[in-house]
Amino acid sequence: MLDPKVVADEVMKGLEDGRFLILPHGEVPDHYAFRANDTDRWLRGMRRLHPRIDDVAAG
Repeated sequence: MLDPKVVADEVMKGLEDGRFLILPHGEVPDHYAFRANDTDRWLRGMRRLHPRIDDVAAG
């Protein structure tokens, strides 16, 4: 997880640069491209990940 200040700084840089798509983490462009190129596989991965996120959130 990224610190909110880091994300805010990246968003501000993106706005200053006039970018439409602001991706605050270096790995996000790769994930974004993967999702676009193989959406079904990406969705399967998200379905597997969702319960783990719920477990972490529940403590």
